[in-house]
Amino acid sequence: MLWETHVLPNDTLIDCYLTYKIALKNLVFIRDGNIYKGGYSLYLDVKQNGVVISRGNSEQDIEVGNYENTNSSDDFLEGIIKITLRKGDYTFSPSLNIFNTDNTIILEPFTFICEREFSNNIIRPLVVTDAKTECSNADSYFLVNNQNYIPFSPKKYHLILPVNDEDTDELQVTVKQGENTHEYSLIKNGNRLNASYRVCDNAIVFYLKEEIGSLSLFILPDVNLKLEEGIAELKVGYGNNKQTTFTYNVVWLDKPVSLQDVEYATKLLRNIVSEEVVDSILDKSSNEMYGVLWDFWKNKDPNKSTSFNELMAEFYNRADYANTHFSTVDKLGTALDRGKIYIKLGPPSDIERLYYDKGDVVEIWRYDNIKKDFYFSDKSGLGNFTLMN
Repeated sequence: MLWETHVLPNDTLIDCYLTYKIALKNLVFIRDGNIYKGGYSLYLDVKQNGVVISRGNSEQDIEVGNYENTNSSDDFLEGIIKITLRKGDYTFSPSLNIFNTDNTIILEPFTFICEREFSNNIIRPLVVTDAKTECSNADSYFLVNNQNYIPFSPKKYHLILPVNDEDTDELQVTVKQGENTHEYSLIKNGNRLNASYRVCDNAIVFYLKEEIGSLSLFILPDVNLKLEEGIAELKVGYGNNKQTTFTYNVVWLDKPVSLQDVEYATKLLRNIVSEEVVDSILDKSSNEMYGVLWDFWKNKDPNKSTSFNELMAEFYNRADYANTHFSTVDKLGTALDRGKIYIKLGPPSDIERLYYDKGDVVEIWRYDNIKKDFYFSDKSGLGNFTLMN
């Protein structure tokens, strides 16, 4: 499971929201006619000095229409447990009951320190994206809800910075990552606000309530577009010496599998550049190689206004596709002819398959954009198609 903790001040207390997501593959489904049913109950014990001082729980049922969804690691159920606490240090001890089983899973406890979430009236910023659903409104945002990561992505993500001081008009923000520093001066979007969290369309929404509160709200839009993978330090300050520092991890959440092994990722360049170029990168130490590979792609980046390199992502996503769809029992798809063509040219406009005597199979890939066809033959029947032309 993936966790995030968020706080909102409530007079002398703090409302703590434990938001989470659980992959469907971690549930147990039972078939009922044409649907599959599953669900869970999540329980939370809040301890201080080893003593349970509060409890909370959340549960959900789910129905899916096909078996493939029941094994999905990309589809999640999201939820919230709300606990009201005083400032202090706590241990959160969650346990999970999976429907359709008799098992209760004791999950790893973790420490919750209020001062890390709320200091100098500055609340830990939320990583969000725009919310557009029937149950949200103009003052709503989807929480990314992925361990407080800032996604490394071409999609735009924002930071919402709540301050528990209605007289605060301007906020100074410095984002530092390695040798790169970005500075922002933010004007508040509104004051005397009240906010909360809720589940909407199986996503966590941060929204503004109609009642009057004590929050001033600031928004740092598109924060991820200038950031690279790795740790980012966020300094937030206002007024006289009121400053708090937060740390975020910028993560490529859907990073291609073929890019996660830098040596393998470098060798794949043989599909598009000379052996000498590949060898020059492979000669680097393991600590240097990723940076050199990154620079190789950076020089080819068609959109240098953002840190995310769409061309690089497309190349390695094609490699992943080739390995998933064209691999044989003894070779990865990227090492075979269909995989090599797919990496270079992407998906064909059309594929035709012809069957001949003695098990010979021919595939014709047509590329309308370059007006060229490629013929592949599989004489063994084992999926090892070789290029004929």
